[in-house]
Amino acid sequence: EAFLYQLGKGMAGDQVVCCRAMSCMSLLPTRNLISFQKSSGLIPEKILATVHALGHSLPGERRFWVRIFKEIIANSTKEGLAVQPVVHAHFGPDGCFILPVVRHLKLPLVVTFHGFDGTKYPRKFGVLARWKYGQLFTFAKKIIAISDNMKAKLIAMDCPADKIEVLKVGLALENYPFHPPSPTNKEIRLGCIGRMVEKKGHSVVLNALSLLLQRFPTLKLHLVGDG
Repeated sequence: EAFLYQLGKGMAGDQVVCCRAMSCMSLLPTRNLISFQKSSGLIPEKILATVHALGHSLPGERRFWVRIFKEIIANSTKEGLAVQPVVHAHFGPDGCFILPVVRHLKLPLVVTFHGFDGTKYPRKFGVLARWKYGQLFTFAKKIIAISDNMKAKLIAMDCPADKIEVLKVGLALENYPFHPPSPTNKEIRLGCIGRMVEKKGHSVVLNALSLLLQRFPTLKLHLVGDG
């Protein structure tokens, strides 16, 4: 995810603890990174995924994270570091997942709402989502919305407007200067990067490719992603 890389650059000198290990961890520009993937193996992954999708956490998971956060804070204090821990949850249900832990430890919580968490999740889970988000909005120090539209949706779900900051997570285009291609008869290459899921629109790209090949028979398309 591009936003994770940008986030890592902004926290390059901080101690970062990632609660869910991902394959791209080694690529993040963050030196002091600790990542975990907590799973006892006793509960089938499909059931566990459903529990997490609801924004729930199991008692064993909560005890695990309480212990981990306590150890990290204690070790940092012993090393003489100025410790100001902040828990940043990406996506509303993940904020709900970690809420019992940060509430128990009295740690400040920031939650970023990206998309489905402000649309599909509340529609799908109705009263349950409203109840869980109500607790989340009450405890969190800040709620970050990635757009003005998301901010409006959060306010409609009774999130206090003074807690919301709009922070757009798009790419800084100045870091990716455009270089016009030079005329050539050689092979033309296009790239499409994104998760292999329907909403990313790969089918649209493939349909367009079939039309472009009629004019540019040397055209090649590179799809990058997983899913």
